[in-house]
Amino acid sequence: MAGDVPSAPDEPVADEIRNRVDAARERLGRALREHASATAAVRTFSRAMRDEVGAQVDAAGPAPAPGATLLAVGALGRGELTPYADLDLVLLVPAPAGAPGTTPPEVPGPPDPTTAPDSESDEALRRWLDRWTHPLWDAGLSLQLAVRSPDEWLDDAAEDLRACTSLLDAEVLRGPEAPAAALRAAAAARYFGSAREPFLRRLAAEVDARHARYGATVYRVEPDLKHGAGGTRDLAVVAWSLRATVAVDGVPPSPSQADLDELLERGPVRPRVAQALREARAQLLRLRAGLHLVAGRATDRLSFADQLELPVRLGITAPADAPGEPAVAAAEAMMRTYYGAARDVVRYGRRACQACLPPRPLPPITCPIDDDFRVRDGKLEIVAPARLQQDPPLALRALALAQDEGVPLSGDLFDAIAEVAAGPAAAALAHDPQAPRLFLDLLAAPGHAGAEGLALCNELGVLEALIPEFEPVRALMQHEGLHAYTVDQHSVSAVGFLHDLARGEHRKDLPLATALRLELSDPRPLLLATLLHDVGKGIDPPRQCEAGAPVARRVATRLGLDATAAERVAFLVRHHDRMPQLSQRRDLTDPALVTRFAQGIPSPQALHELYLLSLADMHEVRPGFLTDWKRTLLDELYLRTLQALTQAPASPSTARGRHTLQGLPERYYTSFDEDLRRRHARWVAAVAAGRTPIQVEIVPAAGALRLSVVTRDASGLLACVTATLDDHGLEILAADVFSVPGPPAVALDVFRVRPRAGAGEAGPALADLAGLEDALAACTRSGGLEDLPPLQRPFGRASRIAPRVSFEDDPHGDATIVEVETFDAPGVLRRITAQLARHDLQIRLARCNTEAERVHDVFYTDPIPEDLRPALAAALTRALGG
Repeated sequence: MAGDVPSAPDEPVADEIRNRVDAARERLGRALREHASATAAVRTFSRAMRDEVGAQVDAAGPAPAPGATLLAVGALGRGELTPYADLDLVLLVPAPAGAPGTTPPEVPGPPDPTTAPDSESDEALRRWLDRWTHPLWDAGLSLQLAVRSPDEWLDDAAEDLRACTSLLDAEVLRGPEAPAAALRAAAAARYFGSAREPFLRRLAAEVDARHARYGATVYRVEPDLKHGAGGTRDLAVVAWSLRATVAVDGVPPSPSQADLDELLERGPVRPRVAQALREARAQLLRLRAGLHLVAGRATDRLSFADQLELPVRLGITAPADAPGEPAVAAAEAMMRTYYGAARDVVRYGRRACQACLPPRPLPPITCPIDDDFRVRDGKLEIVAPARLQQDPPLALRALALAQDEGVPLSGDLFDAIAEVAAGPAAAALAHDPQAPRLFLDLLAAPGHAGAEGLALCNELGVLEALIPEFEPVRALMQHEGLHAYTVDQHSVSAVGFLHDLARGEHRKDLPLATALRLELSDPRPLLLATLLHDVGKGIDPPRQCEAGAPVARRVATRLGLDATAAERVAFLVRHHDRMPQLSQRRDLTDPALVTRFAQGIPSPQALHELYLLSLADMHEVRPGFLTDWKRTLLDELYLRTLQALTQAPASPSTARGRHTLQGLPERYYTSFDEDLRRRHARWVAAVAAGRTPIQVEIVPAAGALRLSVVTRDASGLLACVTATLDDHGLEILAADVFSVPGPPAVALDVFRVRPRAGAGEAGPALADLAGLEDALAACTRSGGLEDLPPLQRPFGRASRIAPRVSFEDDPHGDATIVEVETFDAPGVLRRITAQLARHDLQIRLARCNTEAERVHDVFYTDPIPEDLRPALAAALTRALGG
């Protein structure tokens, strides 16, 4: 057998396998559409895939390694295989492993027939593996195959958690049972049963690390159904914990001996917890299997596009020609079901795993707190659970005590509070005169207590019992593509950010915000406004600020804030998006703009709070959304407005120097310090005298790179420069464009730029200054505007963002503000500036923002008459593929 030559892949065999697998996937899809048990349907599909592997092994003939046993592990072994997931296999051989041409579980790919054999027996094993794995690979299945001896597997399990858990998942596919039984018995003695505590601790550490990587909250708008909090991997952790605890004749049961549903019945788990986890498992398996069928590949991220298609695949809604309001409503309902299931996996899965820990050798330590509460074994308990129904405000006292004592709620107390919030006692809690004070005290509690207390209120439903107006935003999706979390989670996290500021966690990166937060004598109005700032999204999304303000005032009054504080809460909610919009989209050096904004601010204190709410809102949109550049602009608007409110004297930086340029707009002198203005004057003089054709400088600046370009002015110059920066991988955040009168006229343009995503960090951009300067010089010599090919509309969510153009008159009346919203694609900005140049419009200032595949660019241009605006809007829309 060692001298055999491997035959070429048998295409008819691969086609037959592919057809059978497709049929199994179709049967699974039909079961999901017909609302059959997802758990049973996935188990049936897993069995079909095990049978398919077994049939190919049988066709390959006996294994050349006597006593070898082929095992299914992972989801294939557990019976939880989704349609396009990997098939994890281990060949258990009595001799030490090392057969060439095998791959460890984490390395995908078919066996490599070119690997040189170490011995004749290794070569024989490799050829046998080739005979049954190649047809499966050729049929499109993804195998993860390892060859291990029992000793190697057991030794690896000491360091490799995946190797350890696969010992619990192993199911015999082909070969003798005895080696697998002996392996289980040896594993039980070393890692499971009475020796299980270190293994359970390793599992808990893996969960914490994974949640830190993928996000500890289940309320992500595009969740990872496998690795995210409350995903199928968390369910697998529950199964592993129970399997390591429950024994059959002293050995953990295999998946065929006890499925997770059976483990929940037999393990140390209360019936309510077991039922919640069974239902959650069915929902998650249904969604993950449906997602694979929609995508036609292995994927775990449930994107917005998949959310619209999945309800049809799952038989929730009928197919439609295009996604409209019914499809969105069905997707949102489906996601609410997902959030409930994932929340139960996190909530009850943790308790199930903790119940599996061996009992402590010593009796629990009990520390009484008062007549109602005690700390027992490190957890807060209520002495008489029935008291919660009789006195609902005790639920808020319990949450406050848990934070004050730094201990978690016991499982019984957790359930009791949740029952109060969901049952008839919720009405009594909402109307109890003590409840508002207790809630506001908890909301404003110092340290971690306030943030953690509010998070518990949200998780347990207490928040909605006290503030029913919050219920419409519970698990509410945000489809604009910017937010990473649902509305409720975003709002609760924003309050947490303000508590972080108060603890000084951002004193180095956000010193201004930290100082303002610490100066607040009563933070309750700000914290309540932050919690409620998006309640309008559940009422009237297009007018969410106006819709949310009266709701916020009503809630603040009901919770006991005085009329002045309640009005301030309403003001903050009504205007919470104003500062971010103005700072990123308008000319902050325009005194008229700042004056007009300041006129709507009732007091410096209101400005402080509005700034802090704006910052918290931006910080919690998603990781990385609040860039240094955005924070710098927000700080600038705050400081200029504060100056206007307090009538402080103007900054001395606006004074004209003898050796700086004269006669430029006021914003030039307020935007740049005197040292930079002196350099500008020297560069302009050199270009005007013909000593140099162009002067370029790029240096680090606040939140971005500052790029200065000085050259002779010409029509279309900005479009040409924009194209060159685009070609060099630089994304323009802002542009201040000036023309120094001549003759000759000299262009002085100052850009804020950053390397485009994937183009490297600031270092490469600085190092490539010479190449960039040469390219800009060549651009200015070429003259004219390049003819650009039609813009290719991108795939995915961005393709559904239609270009939109709007116009607004500048407060001074000497400019028109052009706003362009469109999808992100290479070359968008160069097309916009080219069109403005073709319409003989001089750009004076630009603010450019790209977030989550959406572009929002603002340009201050020469005045555009009303009758010419429709034609310009149409030209811009055509240039952007609309």
